[in-house]
This record gives sequence, structure tokens and C-alpha cells, in this order.
Amino acid sequence: MSVIKLTPAIKDYLWGGNKLKERYGAKSDGIVAEMWAISCHPDGPSLIEKGEYQGKTLSEYIESKGREILGTRGMKFEQFPILVKLLDANKDLSIQVHPDDKYGLRVENEYGKNEMWLVLEAEPGALIYHGVKEAMTKGEFRQAIDNSIIVEKLNAVETKPYDFFNIPAGTIHALGKGNVIAEVQQSSNSTYRIYDFDRKDAEGNHRELHIDKATDVSDLSPIITDRIFDWRQDKIGLVDNEFFKTTYYRILEYKEMKATSESFQGLLVIKGEGTLSDGNNDYKISAGNGLFVESNTRYYVSGDVELLIIEV
Repeated sequence: MSVIKLTPAIKDYLWGGNKLKERYGAKSDGIVAEMWAISCHPDGPSLIEKGEYQGKTLSEYIESKGREILGTRGMKFEQFPILVKLLDANKDLSIQVHPDDKYGLRVENEYGKNEMWLVLEAEPGALIYHGVKEAMTKGEFRQAIDNSIIVEKLNAVETKPYDFFNIPAGTIHALGKGNVIAEVQQSSNSTYRIYDFDRKDAEGNHRELHIDKATDVSDLSPIITDRIFDWRQDKIGLVDNEFFKTTYYRILEYKEMKATSESFQGLLVIKGEGTLSDGNNDYKISAGNGLFVESNTRYYVSGDVELLIIEV
């Protein structure tokens, strides 16, 4: 069984910057908003970096090797279940919300989106918006949008590195400028924009809003944001839900790791550099790298490196 290193899909959305190029290995002549480090999504598949399958998409690799490499739990999903990204917010992102699976499949013919964020960098004063402060009715929600005061109704949280946010489907949220984050989500691109700060695109047009759908799916009950973790530990469980499980690892010198027969693993390097070997392949790894680990694979990581490991 094998580990493969991936080349990310690059997204140049208007709110991006240069940090992913400067510090996370993104390659682009323009701004970079997102790196889709581990992706089988048709809007931005990641590619195999080297070896027999070099240049093939991760989806093509899985199809060629057989779905058994996803593990017994991974094979239960109709499509590859996760999408792992890095985001650089040089400007505020839109206020938005994602549907759950039931609504997404019925209305968009696409799965919903549960996600989590881990802040990697935060400029002084950087914010994220995370859920509503006080309970609202759908009518009050629409009125706040119409009056352009929806931002005032949200929890504005000043961020720092290693802040963690769980964002279930239905949670109104936005990433504020000055943040670089790692994002783990269901493999879906279903997003409903609620408010876009009255911005215009390169052609001078406002981006489309999706108020009716957002009203349908938004959770308008208040959220208490809990970001407390002891980051002195070398292993921390972040999320464990029906869609994915994410664990933070800090490796100081050397560690033997294993993907079980139940699930593949996605590895995102968030800090540092080192080497990874599965016995047949040796990879240099550094911040921004994404790797796919077949189920039932033992591998070895050395160096001073921090990882997110995602399983299902």
C-alpha cells in the first residue's frame, strides 16, 4: 500500500493574496486565494506529483487502484468524501452559509457542506464571523439582510494562530481579511452568499446572492464559540463527526504512523518540513503539501513538522 504526494488545484478568487505563494508552495503568476490540496472535486482536482501516475487526478488514481484503497468506511461514500484546502484572505470573504446533505441533494444535486477551520496566520485585528449572536426569526434575518446590518448580528471573533472553528452546515460564517486558514470540509462546492459587502467583480457587477436558499438552510440559533485547546500536546482531536475526523499532530523528530483498514488518510502539512516514507516512496514535505494515504498503509515521518490528518 502507498502514500502519494499531490499537486494542489489553485484558485484565484478576487479576495486572495500572495501568502500561499510565499510560504505554502503555491505556484501561480497571479494572486492565490485557495489551494485545494486534497481534492477529487471536479471544480478543482488535485494531481499526482510524481511516479507512475504523475499528472493523473486523484480520482483517476483511486479508480485505477480500486475503491478498496479508501477503506471499509471510505467505500461507503458514493464519492470521495473530503476536500482539504488552504485559504489566504487578503480581503473579507462574503457572509455565507452551506446546506446540509438533504437540502443540497434535493436542490443542487450536490452534497451539503460541513467544515472546520484551523487558523494558521492572523494579522492584528483579523476576524472571522461565526454564527448569530442572538436567536432570530426568518423574518428578522431577511430584514437584517435588506437593511445591510446582517454583519452586526453575527459573532465577530478576533483570531490568532491555532484558533479552531467547527462550522456545521447551516452555520452563517465568513472569513475576514488577514487570515490564513486550513479548511477541512465535505467534498462539495455548495455555498449560498448572504452579503458581499457591496463589492463588484472585475466587470463591475455585483456577485449573485442567494437569499431565499440561505433563509431556508440557516441555523438562526446562537452559537458559543469555543476555541480552547492545549497546543503543547503532540496530538489533538479536532473534529469527529459522521463526515470526517481531523487530528492535529506535532512531530519533533520521528514517528511511525498508520492508516487502518477502515479508512484512507488525507495529510495536510501546516508547518515545518521533514520527510515521509512508506517504504517504497520517499517524499520531502513542507507547509502546504497534501498527501493521500491508502488504507492499511504504514508510513514514517521525520523532521519538525505539524500535520492535519483527516480520516472518515
